[in-house]
Amino acid sequence: MTEGWKLLLSLTLSGSLMALGAGGVGRLLRNRVPRAFCYYLWLVVLLRFVCPIGAPESLSHRAVEAPAELWTVVRTEQTLASPEEEQPPGGEGTKAGWQITPGLALALLWGGGAALVLGFQLCALRKFCRELAETAGPVQSWELELYRALTPGLRAPRLLRSCGADSPVLTGVFRPVIYLPAEEMDPRRLGYALSHELTHWRRADVWYKYAVAVVTALHWFNPLVWWMARQIQRDCEVSCDQAVSAGLDGNERADYGRTLLWAANRQRISSQRLAAPLGSQKALLKERILAIMDERTYSPLTKALMWVLVGAAALSFVVVGAYASGGEPSSADSRQLPAAEAEGEALQPTESLPALAWPFEDRDEISISALFDDADKDFPHTGVDFVLEEGTPVLAGAAGTVLEADYGYEEGNYVVLDHGDGLTTKYCHMQELTCAPGDQLEQGEQLGTVGKTGNSTGFHLHFEACRDGAAVDPLSLIPDYRGVEK
Repeated sequence: MTEGWKLLLSLTLSGSLMALGAGGVGRLLRNRVPRAFCYYLWLVVLLRFVCPIGAPESLSHRAVEAPAELWTVVRTEQTLASPEEEQPPGGEGTKAGWQITPGLALALLWGGGAALVLGFQLCALRKFCRELAETAGPVQSWELELYRALTPGLRAPRLLRSCGADSPVLTGVFRPVIYLPAEEMDPRRLGYALSHELTHWRRADVWYKYAVAVVTALHWFNPLVWWMARQIQRDCEVSCDQAVSAGLDGNERADYGRTLLWAANRQRISSQRLAAPLGSQKALLKERILAIMDERTYSPLTKALMWVLVGAAALSFVVVGAYASGGEPSSADSRQLPAAEAEGEALQPTESLPALAWPFEDRDEISISALFDDADKDFPHTGVDFVLEEGTPVLAGAAGTVLEADYGYEEGNYVVLDHGDGLTTKYCHMQELTCAPGDQLEQGEQLGTVGKTGNSTGFHLHFEACRDGAAVDPLSLIPDYRGVEK
């Protein structure tokens, strides 16, 4: 799994967790807090679906950072491929043709689905707007005067009439327009309809709808994203109705409810998702009317609870997180590399550093999940991660004295050996330790067993070597290490 796929998977996992949490909060508090609170709480969830910021300690990073065999190190002559075996038939090299790999096929599937989902919504919006524009015309003077009375001193959207509008509808983000249906409305009903559409405009709800469209396109394969989009649509309309009816008395609320009934009866079933029509599907109508007739006020305790929930959502954003690419691996990475082969002679230890043995029992092939990386990075990998089975004996790379045998948050159960001449080795994430500080160990003597303690998501051994406090590649000190094909 590449870094990009890990990031996408972590985003969809973390976003799904937050969507379930936001949906649960909304259901529990639906009649106890303003619906606008639930509506804007979804913005945090949408951000989590697209924000590529994470940390190695986040839940999503740990979920996608699963151990796997990446580099296979071959260290015996019997398992090395001979040059003759590597030549293609006929004695001549062949050019590799363009092939569809599983990764490319998956990328094409995801990209095609995202383009199809987003393209379908944009094409439907373009068709809808073209239908509105083709039959658009000016409104009557009294309608324009009523509209100006509702928008004093504001650069409000244009107001037009169109036969393509079933009910009053707001479209556009850069050049917003409110379209009235061809049927003339009485002044009271028109006032409610315009107040509703202007509330959508003031809250930038059309921009919000575009953000939802982008998230559903990027995560089209996740059914929770489609469920979330429907919940946002419901909360959008109900919260808008509550905002419009906030200053109305009982009779005016009833009139506003009758206006919604009129609009719902005219609205087509397939209402435009990227516009803001007054009408909605009849399944939502009952909920909207009940919200309009609810004249309750909210206590300071309720407002304090909303702030607590906002803080909890922000904390969840960080805890759930996303895949932190580029950091120091805490377990096996998932990039696939081909089997290793020898390139020249085996690496030799330097004159000032003694040879080390493998820190585990002899084997023909060794799986490595992360190599030594001493480059100038924010999170250099200062050792080598060997993918090993749980409980595999961990052996001393050379004779030495146990300096430390302890537990650390990052290292888990670890041991540091002093081999003299400034050389030390470190063994991390062990399940149990079989030595103590001050013990004298011979090369190959057991000091613990492989585990996944500390900041680790899979069973492996993190093996380090340092000379005078500076990290060196421990593989360069192992004589029979043959290298990795890159």
